Amino acid sequence: MVYSVEQNTFIVMSYYRNGTFVDGAWLYSVAACKQEYLANYPDLEIQETSLEAHIRDVINRFVRTGNVNKGKSSGRTAVSEEVVDDLRERLEQNRQTSLTRLSQQSGVPVTTCHKVPERIRAMNASVKLLLIVREPVTRAISDYTQLRANAATASPALPTPPPKSFESLSLFPNGSINEAYRPLAISIYHNYLHRWLEVFSREQILVVNGDLLIEDPVPQIQKIERFLGLEPRIGTHNFYFNETKGFYCLRNETSDRCLRETKGRKHPRVDPNVVSKLRRYFGEHNQKFYELIGEDLGWPEE
Repeated sequence: MVYSVEQNTFIVMSYYRNGTFVDGAWLYSVAACKQEYLANYPDLEIQETSLEAHIRDVINRFVRTGNVNKGKSSGRTAVSEEVVDDLRERLEQNRQTSLTRLSQQSGVPVTTCHKVPERIRAMNASVKLLLIVREPVTRAISDYTQLRANAATASPALPTPPPKSFESLSLFPNGSINEAYRPLAISIYHNYLHRWLEVFSREQILVVNGDLLIEDPVPQIQKIERFLGLEPRIGTHNFYFNETKGFYCLRNETSDRCLRETKGRKHPRVDPNVVSKLRRYFGEHNQKFYELIGEDLGWPEE
């Protein structure tokens, strides 16, 4: 089996996140890492003994090179104990912490991704940042839809098990919420924003309501123009509603343009009881996010 950068990154995070401090030393469990991995990627067909060997390989590679994948080196000959301590400390502070998609797409080593805010500030301390967020349960279902579509087209020549439902991935058989399921974990926005607010002032970050951006884009775009200090140019004449896709698309003097076909996929129907349960779960997390941004986005809690 070929493991993705995302999967190997998850292994490193899980391994250190589940460490325990015993008699003055940190102890780590491959078994605990394996169980969390299987809970997060339940659709994958894999032998547990093979997974355990892979976990050991990934951790050894990470400690030796600072990278999670084979191939291009991160430029680091070894991961120091200080780096491991720093990684573990951040994961212990926020157990749902995940690396940004930047690490998955650009190959930035897992050990340095938490330093991205500092690196951006070093480049431009007065930079203005945009954070676009959607209602967390809707975002999680959208993520699930994208992941399912990716899996369906990844290896068409190989047999794949039928996809599991969003409900079965989000909830355990006993009805408790699978907090390790990635689409849910990365919908807990305050876990990520607080890290950026340690480096940038609140005034440098504009939070854009992604649901309103979809429903009525012009006011949100104009809000962004004001925040960035741009000359007002965007108006209703720049958009039209695409009945086929079900959302607004761009229009200029010469042509109309919509986002690519991977955007605007129809979401599967999800049991309303599960949606309500997840919204109640996110309620407390949303309140923490509202406190950070100084604004109540009014997301439903039922």
